[in-house]
Order: sequence, then structure tokens, then C-alpha cells
Amino acid sequence: MRKAHPITRLLGSLNLAIFTLVFLAALLAVATWIEGQHGTRNANLWIYKTAWFDSVLMLVFINIFFATWLRYPFKKHQTGFVFTHVGILTILLGAFWTRQVGQEGMLSMFEGERGNAIVQDGTILQVTSRGQKLLELDTDHYEDKDRVLNFSLASSQERIRILKVSAHSEDGYRYTESKIGIRNMPAVRFSLTGSMSQMKDQWLSLHNPKVTNPAVLNLGVATISLEKLEAEELAQSFTVPSESMGTLIIRKQDTSEPLARISIRDLQKDAVLLADGSRIEFMDYYPFATVQQNVLMNDPEERFVNPAVRVKITTKEQKEDIILRFQRIPDFKSSRETITDYSFELLDAEPVSKRAALKVILSDGKWYFVSQSRSGINTGELQIGQAIPTGWMDFQFTLEEAIEQARPEKSIRMLTKTPGLKSVRPAVRFELLEPGSDKGVEYLIQYGDEIPTLIGDLPITVTYGPRLLYLPFSVTLNDFRKIDYPGTTRAMSYESDVTVTDPGSSPSQFDKTIKMNHILIHRNWKFYQADFEILDDGREISRLQVGYDPGTPLIYLGSIVMIFGICLMFWMSPKRTQNTDPSEESCAV
Repeated sequence: MRKAHPITRLLGSLNLAIFTLVFLAALLAVATWIEGQHGTRNANLWIYKTAWFDSVLMLVFINIFFATWLRYPFKKHQTGFVFTHVGILTILLGAFWTRQVGQEGMLSMFEGERGNAIVQDGTILQVTSRGQKLLELDTDHYEDKDRVLNFSLASSQERIRILKVSAHSEDGYRYTESKIGIRNMPAVRFSLTGSMSQMKDQWLSLHNPKVTNPAVLNLGVATISLEKLEAEELAQSFTVPSESMGTLIIRKQDTSEPLARISIRDLQKDAVLLADGSRIEFMDYYPFATVQQNVLMNDPEERFVNPAVRVKITTKEQKEDIILRFQRIPDFKSSRETITDYSFELLDAEPVSKRAALKVILSDGKWYFVSQSRSGINTGELQIGQAIPTGWMDFQFTLEEAIEQARPEKSIRMLTKTPGLKSVRPAVRFELLEPGSDKGVEYLIQYGDEIPTLIGDLPITVTYGPRLLYLPFSVTLNDFRKIDYPGTTRAMSYESDVTVTDPGSSPSQFDKTIKMNHILIHRNWKFYQADFEILDDGREISRLQVGYDPGTPLIYLGSIVMIFGICLMFWMSPKRTQNTDPSEESCAV
């Protein structure tokens, strides 16, 4: 070991290595807790993507470098030690390069859409006027700050004051009566009270284009919904719908004519003997079939109308088999079926939900209700302030306000950082200050929104949204496919057919399918199939995780060198490399 300055010996010491690694492990544990309590965004903001976290990693690099340097000149048995440490240093260099230069984000597209802008972490408040950027501020580092910023508009200096930035916010809509509101947009405000919980000032609207499914409030065990019906439809909604378990059609495989048509309700009462001597017995019926953890069951929330029947067939040769058929997936067959001489098909099953529900109905200017519970259906006219027993334990429904022609007004409420709150919808409260004054007009903007306004006669727009990064090429989503587990609507796999257009490469255009464990790599940009979304109107959104990791080759190289060094450390131990006694060698010969 070479002689060195005390500082050099300290930087390469074992004590510093132990302290650094223990501190790093504790830091990662804290980051994991933050991610679980406050979400990934805050874990990145507070720890992972900070300069001081880079400093900790740099200290690990310095410690390993000097620990290696202090052992120069190296002895033969230290070869594995040197290779191992060089490999670790190479891995750290690759990771540091990726952290400094690498990029990552999300590319979301509809089918047929072409895009090249990926959404990255970060929230940007931007002021523009007629397409010209006047001010851009990353608000991630300005929470709870009161700061005045200047920007130029025409020939004058304007000011904006950031009053408060909140990482979490909650938005909603309240409704007021309006003669010029959106047509056919009734809205109601109600409360639901009981001994176990209370819900007040809840709104339902029939057609709010800015809210997904605004007419339904899903409470898990029950739903409350709003409808507008004609008089004939109203009378029908007051009647108890009839339920049909459907009919099982049985055919021989070599014929198209049915061998038997069996009512599931009749089969439930008694077994049926077919003309060829086979016997059919009822086993189970699932009006809302779903598969959870490889077990077929009725969906307790009755979200999917997917009737299924399970029967037992016994042939005249006394062969037995269990047959399962889904009405919505007639071609699905269990791999365990052994009798293949017959085909089975379930038709005309019409399940009726027994889930607790309450409907508020507007018809001919009057309000009605239909409440469904295990005790039956309760109907009647609805009056403002009237408490209606729902039949769900002791819960009562009260209509507080009813508007036939409503106009929505958005409301935003800033939330504090409470444990378990993972919503990432930041909001900013700001003022546009008047010239020569510390007073101005106050605004509250939420992530994803924009506020158009005027300063004098000049229009400006304040937007608040994600940080965008534009790729040097474009990607077009040609088709998205979701493949479900049989008998369910749960995704087993999903994939995207895309076309990459890049005039600067050869070929300038090519097709690729991106799916799980099959990524697209172009110009060192990697595209992963990360997620998807199917909207209420049936449109599909494919979400691709995009990453640029220039340090990956170094990480791979460092891993190979490190593994090689570890192998050498086991092989080239001091006992193996020390000189042996000549007499021992002669004896060995």
C-alpha cells in the first residue's frame, strides 16, 4: 500500500465506506416511505432528483476510487479486487451520465394520432401572448412561496405574484340555474346521511362535457344516478324488471340442428335426458361472471353483465365432463373438457342487478326517485328537502337542490400533504399585479388548465401543465389491442402497432409492434408499452414509457467487469498465488 496524504487515506478508508453505504441505505428507505405516503412525484422531488443525492453517489464513487488507488502498485492476488472496483466505478459513471443527460417521459396517443412530445416530471406555469412565451416557471421548487416575477408585454414591464403552490388539489363542479346553459343539462344537489357516515353537497349532472360520467356516483356497495325520461319510460322504470337465466343450446358436432334446447331455470329444477341417452345436470349459474385469482365467481359489484353456466354431462357410456359456457364469449372452452362430441351455447340470458341503487329522474318538469335494495323497489315523486329512506341500512337521501337547466362552475380546493394522499394535481394561486401597485386580480389555476385574460388591451394566457420534451422524430399509433383473460375484462396483454417517421435516418419510416417485453429502440430512445386507457366512448389511448439512457452501455460493461473481478477474487486468493516450497513441488511430482 502506498504512502498517502491523510485526507486521501480518509477518502479511501473503510470507515467512510461503511458510513456512506449505511447512510445511502437509510436514505433509500426514507425515499421508499415517502413514495408510499406521498407518491412517486414527491419522492423524486425531495430525494431522487436532487443535487445532494447526486453528492452522496459521488461520495461513494470517490471512496471506491481512492480505496483502489491506495493499493497501487497492485499485487498479483489483488487482480480480482482491481477488476471488481473498476467495474463498480464504471457502473457509477454510467448511472451518473444517465442522471445528468438521460431523459424519460410518457407518450400518450389515440389510434391514428401522431406525436413527438413526451410528458416529463415537472410542473410549468407559463404566460404567453399571441403565441409568444413571456414567462416560464418550474413550480416544483416554489411551494408556499410569495414571489414576484417580471415579464415584458409589448413595451411595458408586467408583474405576476406567486402566492401559493400546492402539490395536491381537488376540483369539482357546482351548478347554477341559467337560461343559456348547455341544453338538456339538469343537475341536482343532494345529501346522503346515516349513522355510519354522511355525504353532503354532492352534485350530479346529466351532461357535463368536462366530467367523466357526471350522472353517476359510485359508492362501492351502491350507486346514485341521474336520468331524464319521457313519460312512457318513467312508467317502465317504476316496474320490477324480469330476469331470464337463458337457454342452453346443445348440438352434435357434425350437425347444425340443435339436439336440445334447455331452459336454465328448468334445468335448475331437474336434470334433462337427451335423445341419445346423455344426461345434463345443472351445477352453477353466474349472471355477472368474473375470474379473480383463477377462481370463477359472481362479481360482487355487478360491473360486468357476463352470464355463464356450468353443467355436468354424463354420456350413455358413463363418461362425465364439466362444461362451462359464457354468453358473451361463446367460443371459449375449458382446456379440461374431454367430451368433444357436443357443442354448447348459452343464449338469451338477461341478468337483473340486485345491487343497491337510487335513481333521480326528471320527467315532464317533475322529479321522481327509484330506490332499489334487498327489500325491494321504492318509487315516488321527489320534493326538495324531503328525506327518502333508501333501504340501505339507515341511510336517507335528501334532495337539496334541483335545476332543470344548469350551468357548471368549476371549484378548486388546495389540499395539505396528508399521509396516503397520492393525487398529483398541483394548483397555483397567483396575482396579476396592476402597474405601479402591489394589488391585482387573484386567480387559482389547476394542473392542466389555462386562464385567458387581458392586461390593458393585450390578451394573455396563463397555462399550468407538464414539462414537455420534443423528440427528434415522430411516432404514429396505427392500432392498439387489449387481450383479456378468458371470461373477464381484465387485461392479459396489450400492444401497440406504431410507425416511426424520421427523415434523418435510413429507412426514414418503419413499422414496429410494441408490447410487454418487446420494446422499440430508435436513436437510443427506448419505448415501452406501459399502460392504456379506454374512454367511455370506446376510444383507446396507448401510453408508452419513453427513455433515453446514454449510460446504459457503461452500466453493462461495468457489470461484466465486476462479475469477472469477483470470479478472479475467488480464484486468485493469496494462498493460490503465493510461492510454494520447491521441495513440496518435487514431492508433488
